[in-house]
Amino acid sequence: MNISRVARRYAEAIVLALPEGLTREDFFCDVTDLKTSLLQSRELRSFFQSPIISFDKKTAAIRELFAERLHPYTISVLLFLTEKTRERRILEVLEALIELKRDQDGILFTTISSAIPLDDDRRTTLEYALRAVSHKEVESGVRVDPSLLGGVVVRMNDVVYDGSVAHQLSELRERFLSGA
Repeated sequence: MNISRVARRYAEAIVLALPEGLTREDFFCDVTDLKTSLLQSRELRSFFQSPIISFDKKTAAIRELFAERLHPYTISVLLFLTEKTRERRILEVLEALIELKRDQDGILFTTISSAIPLDDDRRTTLEYALRAVSHKEVESGVRVDPSLLGGVVVRMNDVVYDGSVAHQLSELRERFLSGA
């Protein structure tokens, strides 16, 4: 997900304002649970994004839906984002919060794309190599992209390592066309 500067600023302010009684770990558990709920429920995403549902109805529903599951501070964050008409960016702000936590913990998130599903051994080997290159702990998301034909593409922040067959064929084609 592409995270905007607005979402990053909200995330930084939200973390800075954590109340004394709420541990960082508990807050980020709430953030992860909330993100999972939003990703799993199209209805919940539609609820937050709907311009038809009034502010009062949204705030009442947020309190009712999450009162038993989330810390009051996390609920106040949702209410604040709703008040500032940032409901459409809630998922993005949650992702920015998770990214901020990873940065603070020294964890680098990478995306590994491969033409076929990676088995655990290959994924572990690849993550070990990425740890050696980045000198950080690595957390990775893996996705299958058959258009790669073979090999892998790894994205680490703004750096892309493209070892796909499709990329290699493209480079070979360019060399043939340029006469090299």
